[in-house]
Amino acid sequence: VLERHPDDFRPRPYLERLQFRFYSTARTVLEAYQRGEIDGISRVSDQDLALVWEDESLNLYSAPLSGYAMVLLNLESPLFQDQRVRQALLYATNRRALINRFLNGQGIIAHSPIAPFSWAYDPTVKQYDYDPDRAVELLRRAGWLRPSIESTRQKEGLQLAFDLFTDDDPTRIEIVRALAQQWADVGIKATPKLANMSDLMRFRLRSRDFDAVLYEWPQSPADPDVYPFWHSTQIADGGWNLAGLRDDAIDIFLEEGRLQRDPAVRKRLYDQFQQRFAEEVPVLLLYHRVYNYAISRRVHNVQIGPMLTPS
Repeated sequence: VLERHPDDFRPRPYLERLQFRFYSTARTVLEAYQRGEIDGISRVSDQDLALVWEDESLNLYSAPLSGYAMVLLNLESPLFQDQRVRQALLYATNRRALINRFLNGQGIIAHSPIAPFSWAYDPTVKQYDYDPDRAVELLRRAGWLRPSIESTRQKEGLQLAFDLFTDDDPTRIEIVRALAQQWADVGIKATPKLANMSDLMRFRLRSRDFDAVLYEWPQSPADPDVYPFWHSTQIADGGWNLAGLRDDAIDIFLEEGRLQRDPAVRKRLYDQFQQRFAEEVPVLLLYHRVYNYAISRRVHNVQIGPMLTPS
């Protein structure tokens, strides 16, 4: 409980008292509002969005989160050495369908590892629309051929087949299954595999013992310095360059970007980084989640902007 201080020297707040209440699930928060216990819902789940829309006593406020979901590719794997294969995987991914089906539309397609509301974001960065025909052509050029319409693509005795891991989050489980089906349509075989987050981080990601992993960064830094995630020095144990990206040009852009003080110079460097990143496709960027608040209409002048974290 927060109460208005009677002797504060600043202008007097309109509200005399604020009380925060805590509930076990998003649904119980909504039920508490319906019982008249609270005036605001700190998070509306995707499943409850329709109920909130129907409640005329609530206003809905939405804001994109800085974190993003992606499929990490192990760039040391012989399957992902060729840039054309990585590009083909992204062209074969229907990200809008994933957002609509599994996030109830509450997501924004990610085109860059820098958040779209950041001052450093490049809106002209290359974008990969869903184009399975383009994916097939890139795979053919890369030498991955399909003996028959039902078979997996092959090259020099290798099959374009790999395990696709994720944690035990129900939404991500559904997404990896959908990704496996989308990629199967172009002759790529991905086998969904599950592990709890602790084991996934400790035994797969940290040791680089994986082919591909659906993973969500919880947040991006407020400053657009993404050196810890994509510079080649961060591949070593303990670093966060989990895909194993090694690219001299990207290293230079990130090194210079964190040294420069002039925002205009930094902007140019981060634009070049994003363009190179989009061309190389070291990971398959999927979406930024949209975070939804619901607040009683009797609470006025609510302002919510882009967020690094919901808290």
